[in-house]
Formats: sequence, structure tokens, C-alpha cells
Amino acid sequence: MRKLSLIAALMTAALATPALACNGHDEKQAAKPYGHVDLATFAAHVEKKTAAIYDVTSAARYAKGHVPGAQHVSVSDDGKLSGAALPADKAAMVAFYCGSERCDASDEAAEVAVGQGYASVVVYKGGIAGWEKAGKPVEVPAAKPAAATPAVNTPAAKPAKGEG
Repeated sequence: MRKLSLIAALMTAALATPALACNGHDEKQAAKPYGHVDLATFAAHVEKKTAAIYDVTSAARYAKGHVPGAQHVSVSDDGKLSGAALPADKAAMVAFYCGSERCDASDEAAEVAVGQGYASVVVYKGGIAGWEKAGKPVEVPAAKPAAATPAVNTPAAKPAKGEG
């Protein structure tokens, strides 16, 4: 009987410990120096232009359609941002998103921004997939005009009778 009570107490403690430790939050998330925002908050930043928005998807995905006003950036293997410049004001709100909730590129970009001294950094984890699923508008970059076709050297036409 005493052995059964000990097992029950140990099982109760083991089951309760993770719930107490994380308190409903992922410990990894709690340690991050930036926040995650939901769709409504992210959409408000986009619509009111209260944050600089950065797309951390591939260049091809960005060209297919992105959140209105978003600029494209990527994180290099050496942990630097390339592409569009971040705001000069380090106190400006900066928001990143990538492909979907399974993508970590936006978190990587946020960590780089925080490392560069930005104080107000958020990530929308739903990504462009969540944005589109919610029926939000996307912006497609204007197609670049095709290069002018070079003139082909052709012999000058002979003037018609009476024209020359």
C-alpha cells in the first residue's frame, strides 16, 4: 500500500511539473527578446502603417504576392539581414513574417534585428499562408518592363516612285 501511494505521488508530481514550469507558455518563447503577434494585431500594424513590415520568404514567393507594404529581406548563413534596410530609428516597430507557422525565418530575422539594437520587434507566425487564408489582401510587385528589343539592321526601303 505504501509503495502504491509513493507511485501515485510521483506520477502526480511528474504530471504537474510541466504544467507549472511552462504555465501555458513555451519556455523557448518566453526567453525571446521579441514578441509574437496574432493576425488581428499584425493586420492593424499593416493597415495603420504603425510598423515596418518585412517578408522573410524566398524572392520567388515574395514576387508571387506579399503583405501590402512589406519589404523583402533574407537572413544569410552568417546571420546577417540582406535586402531591404531596416528603419534608421531603432525605436521603430519592426514586424517580420515568413511562409507559415512552420517557418522559423521570421524568428531568425527578429533575433538579428534585436541584436542590431531594435527595441520593438514582433513576429507574425501565421506567415503569408495565414494572411492569405484569412482573406487578407496581397500585393504583387509591378512587372518590370521588358527590355526594348534592339533594332535589327535592315536595308533601307527604296522610296516608291514619285517619293524621292
